[in-house]
Amino acid sequence: MSTRCWDYISKNRADFGVQRICRVLEASRANYYRHLATRPVPSARPRRSGP
Repeated sequence: MSTRCWDYISKNRADFGVQRICRVLEASRANYYRHLATRPVPSARPRRSGP
């Protein structure tokens, strides 16, 4: 599955639920949740503001 598929599921899960979307797209829920667990997390460091 492409990242676009996982992004689609993330954006629409509140409306349709992960199980239903995965069934329609013939995607594995386990793979979706694995993708969420392994995607990069934004840095916890605060951004510098100005000089």
